[in-house]
Amino acid sequence: MEEKTINNLENRKKKASIYTKTIIAAFVPLLAVLLLGVCGSSNNFVIAIAIAFVTIPTFYYITKDSSAKQKWIQLPIFAFVMVATHLVGYGPFIAMRLIAFAFAILSVLLIEALNVSLKTKYLLIAFLMLFSIPLVYVGSANLFTYLVVKEQYSKVEQPFPFSYAFVTKEGDTLTEANLQGKNVAIFFWSSHCANCHKELPHFSDLAAQYEGDTTKVFIAAFVSFDEASDSAFYESETSRESAFTWAKALDSKQVMLDLGFNAFPHVTYINKKGEVVYNGFLSNRPWIFAYHPRKFLEL
Repeated sequence: MEEKTINNLENRKKKASIYTKTIIAAFVPLLAVLLLGVCGSSNNFVIAIAIAFVTIPTFYYITKDSSAKQKWIQLPIFAFVMVATHLVGYGPFIAMRLIAFAFAILSVLLIEALNVSLKTKYLLIAFLMLFSIPLVYVGSANLFTYLVVKEQYSKVEQPFPFSYAFVTKEGDTLTEANLQGKNVAIFFWSSHCANCHKELPHFSDLAAQYEGDTTKVFIAAFVSFDEASDSAFYESETSRESAFTWAKALDSKQVMLDLGFNAFPHVTYINKKGEVVYNGFLSNRPWIFAYHPRKFLEL
């Protein structure tokens, strides 16, 4: 009887130890994120990839010697702690991290369900860690685009009130009167936006696909916060050849307020009826299929 009691106590201690390790291990993805921050990276796509990358071996390690029953207890413990440590900040960024976590957990469960040798399992872990890089990047980019567009779209009145104007580099003024009845694509950019320089060529490529189509207007609208310092910058940047129209947005604060954005670059598509049909990021890439602009521009 005494020996049985001792065995029961040892088993309880063993179980407690397993679950304690599970809680501790659930903080590993957060530590990876903090380490990236120390190294100077705040890119959320990189963070999402890192989470999937470290979660796969971490969760496999703490569950590889557990019984089936213990694994199903470890899973919600690990999930709860890890999710709780990432539910801070901007919603779309959180979603990117959770999709990485979901991929990692599903990968581990798949590996553990396979009746293969230990060596094969380790090879699968290595493969899935590498595979998580493109998969999580593409999945996160699409989810992020979808959520941001959905959020910003909800802030816009319909039909959109064209209460401001764009002044082109040539000095022409584009207003509601001469944009009405056309599909209008507007790329908002600013002097302090590094990503704008990377995205403007893609916007030009998109505009070039509809060259000669007078029913569509493509505008790269510069949003200035300091006219004195931004003037020279604007003149320099707009000296490049492009398939779109270079312009300045007048009353910049009102523009941003109406469209509900506070970061650049920002893209808005307005259809012939004056309705905003897209309000978010430029997604003119084959692998970003969430809200691809072509389906709106071809209306």
